[in-house]
Amino acid sequence: MKLKNYFQLLFTAALWGSSFLMIKYALQELSEFDIALYRILLPAFVLNLIYREKISVEKEDYKYFIILGIIYMILPFFLFALAEKTITSALAGLINGSTPIFVALIAIIFYKEKVTHLQKILILTGFFGVIVLSLGEQSNLSGSTEGVLYALGASICYGVAINMVQPLLKKYTPVGALKILLRSASLFSLLLLGPFSTWSTPSLSISFFPLLLLGLGSSGFAFLSFYSLVDDVGAVLGSVTVNIMPIFSIIFGYFFLNEITSVLQLIGVSIVVISAFFFTRIKESR
Repeated sequence: MKLKNYFQLLFTAALWGSSFLMIKYALQELSEFDIALYRILLPAFVLNLIYREKISVEKEDYKYFIILGIIYMILPFFLFALAEKTITSALAGLINGSTPIFVALIAIIFYKEKVTHLQKILILTGFFGVIVLSLGEQSNLSGSTEGVLYALGASICYGVAINMVQPLLKKYTPVGALKILLRSASLFSLLLLGPFSTWSTPSLSISFFPLLLLGLGSSGFAFLSFYSLVDDVGAVLGSVTVNIMPIFSIIFGYFFLNEITSVLQLIGVSIVVISAFFFTRIKESR
């Protein structure tokens, strides 16, 4: 990899890893509905402002963009914000590290992807890691088990969406697909989240800058940086981003919020990340 590729990898992982810290900050004055809504509307407005190229969407693809708008953005953004009301930002980031396992499982069940016996073992090992991670909940946070389930639900959404979005990325390019996806998510977020949102104005001292980083960073630049990296070095090396992202969530949570990650949680996420890492390598080397 070139020097710029290392920068892309770390830049993307850091932005995605920081998103859980930003959610925790934003929750100080905004609801989970507000955070999910603003996180979609902000990048949608900016991207449509700077990327004026007209994109012609084929009729049969509309339904996929509608579904993806819900399960790739609206639902997981909401669920992670809801989860962090009762779990730490670091734990939310660790749970998000289970996404590759769900990506693999969905690909096998619904896309009939062929896997080796070793890959099946790695998937089972990954789910064992998720169980261990869930058992290592923070005892000082009420309802933490419920929060873990919400975060796992968000990761499952990503697992489904990543499988669905791949053909669209090739057909419309990453930036084109993101523009259409954000438009779809914006419309349905207004319908699904809008009625329950407080529509509070983010204050400069608390949630404005966290929302700015969430919207433009995690939901915008990070996505484009990731697919630029994959385009340069391929999916094998690019997937390392997902593997190292939880490290950033732990670092940010510790230094900015004094969050302590339990040993059991670290063991659980290590099992998940290592299983996903080797699953990807076996898949790409075939």
